[in-house]
Amino acid sequence: MNITLVFFISGAIGNCIDRIWHNYVIDFLYFKLIHFPVFNVADIYVTLSAIAFFILFLFYYKEEDFQVVFPKKQERVS
Repeated sequence: MNITLVFFISGAIGNCIDRIWHNYVIDFLYFKLIHFPVFNVADIYVTLSAIAFFILFLFYYKEEDFQVVFPKKQERVS
């Protein structure tokens, strides 16, 4: 999970730096054979880490793993 978040944040920061520095994001990877949209490495980081996070969330982590982050409220006994 930590590695996934590092890749996601680094991709977002990379795109943000381009946006601040150049007022647009520089896309430089283009595959002419398959007419795929132009993209950059930061886009790859954000996309793949979001997919990995989604897969981890659905299949790897259980509800008990999130108790540390989101503790359940204790019920009052009257």
